[in-house]
Amino acid sequence: PPSVNPNISVGLTGMPGGFLGFELYEQQVVDSFEFVLEFSAASSDALLLYAEGSVYDNDFVALELRGGYLLFTFDLGTGRVAIASQGTYDDGQQHKVVISRVLSDGQMVVDGSDTSNGTSPGRFTLLNTHDTILYLGGLPSQTSQTSLYFVHVPQSAFGCFHSLSLNSVYYNFSDTLVSNGVQDVCLDGYINLGTLSGTGYVEMLSSYRAGTYLALKTDFRTLNCTGVLFYSAHLFYSDHVLLELSRGNVRFVFDNGGGPTEVVYSPNSTLCDGQWHSVYVVKSGLRGEVWVDSVLRAYEENPVRIFVSVDINAPLYVGGIPADVFPKHTVTAGGFAGCLRDLEMTEEEEEGEREDGRGMAESLVLSQAVESSGLSLHTCSLYISS
Repeated sequence: PPSVNPNISVGLTGMPGGFLGFELYEQQVVDSFEFVLEFSAASSDALLLYAEGSVYDNDFVALELRGGYLLFTFDLGTGRVAIASQGTYDDGQQHKVVISRVLSDGQMVVDGSDTSNGTSPGRFTLLNTHDTILYLGGLPSQTSQTSLYFVHVPQSAFGCFHSLSLNSVYYNFSDTLVSNGVQDVCLDGYINLGTLSGTGYVEMLSSYRAGTYLALKTDFRTLNCTGVLFYSAHLFYSDHVLLELSRGNVRFVFDNGGGPTEVVYSPNSTLCDGQWHSVYVVKSGLRGEVWVDSVLRAYEENPVRIFVSVDINAPLYVGGIPADVFPKHTVTAGGFAGCLRDLEMTEEEEEGEREDGRGMAESLVLSQAVESSGLSLHTCSLYISS
């Protein structure tokens, strides 16, 4: 086994059943161990490391993210100890955590400075895992209830793993015993995303002017097939723009003042599958286009040629509409539940557009929103609590 890191970073998307599994021999951990894990996480709650003994033992060791805090727990058979970090580490940045144990004494050190200690209760001092599997990033979908009892957050991580070593020997991510849902490369830009609860909204701009040309793009990840992605409307006139998921369809609606133009894409396979998808919509005069996953999927043109500009000077809402704002009749969805990345917006058509029809764009950053409700920044979770 290598004594230097052999790995290219790998990622997990947070889907249930995503994990990497490695051989773990009892002699490696029975009286002491030192795990060193380098990771970047966008989930606030996730299982990072886990190993257990037989069904007859209570022995286990686990490292979890719980509410953004790292939690190192182990049980030697006479009671568990839980060692928590002082800081949170779900910010999408790379962190190094060292969890170690000598007999019943445990220690966790994060980024060389956040240090916590604890001692397992009782008289037992050995960790009896037998020869088992060390899980990284999650557990298989078919997992025993015993394992689920030991850990607080059994769901898989949404993030990147850069290296893992045990007692100064690195595991090779390309040489797993078992694995599922592993990405060859890590997703970029964890910091530029957020989770919406399905009952909230984000006011991205207090005054949005659409005009003759507009282009908006976002990336989403959801298990819910209905939800508003963005909306802006004139307070009195019919002028408005809307992008929503409606019963699995992508609906882009704009009204220049002469009646709504509706562009609908009905995918052959669902977009509410828990995977990341990109949606990009363009309004150029009377024509509207919907691009999904970088492919032009649908377009329409309004036959009423009197009005070519959407006259809006109103807030731009993302992920939902506030309860005190009365939406136009074209809105069919409620709040969006799932993950969104920062938006890209182009207000004026550019020369030399890219092949997908897009010009240069500026970012609308979720963390710089005017106001929001039901938004959790720098994290992605598909399991929204009610």
